[in-house]
Amino acid sequence: MKRISVVCVLAILVMICAASAPAATVFSSRAAWDGQVSGITTLDFNALEGNVYQTLTLGSVTFDVPDYSGSAALWVSVPGNYTPIDIALVGNQPMTTVRGTFSPATTAVGADVSNLSVNDLIDIGVDINGVWSQWQVSYTYPTPFFWGIVGAPGESIDGITFSPTTSNYVGIDNFSYGTAGSSGVPEPASCLLLGTGLIGLAFAARRRKR
Repeated sequence: MKRISVVCVLAILVMICAASAPAATVFSSRAAWDGQVSGITTLDFNALEGNVYQTLTLGSVTFDVPDYSGSAALWVSVPGNYTPIDIALVGNQPMTTVRGTFSPATTAVGADVSNLSVNDLIDIGVDINGVWSQWQVSYTYPTPFFWGIVGAPGESIDGITFSPTTSNYVGIDNFSYGTAGSSGVPEPASCLLLGTGLIGLAFAARRRKR
């Protein structure tokens, strides 16, 4: 009977740890994202208005356009050209992707996003621990939306991409990154401590029955 009790306790522990496996959290509110992130760096691109780039490195992030090698792959828009965002970092060719790559990796990233002239479904990809995950967000012209992600404990973010799927150009502004705060997800050490406590309680209960 003692072995059965220990097995049951261990089974419960496995279920608890499986249910609490780390998973990144996605945010549609900048205020909510800000509340989970510390040491935030925000890039508004305003000082770069009108410039074009093949790649652009600001702080810990390098922006480029995958599979496009032209010297004007990226453009920082100017006020009056597009309604959604006056000054934004834009993929300077139709239907191209804007990518940000981090060095060192970050644990939280977010940005204001828009298609610069039409309703669209924006594809957003995030490289988490070397594995790309994809989200698709519905966008209604001309209002930009915020999209952010915060990694769970043990997760790092190496890159992020923004792609239009309907037509035209994707633009990003107020691109922010920082350090993820506590998500309240039990880490492996916490699960081990919990399991040790549960096993101890099981043995104590059996002793009291004797």
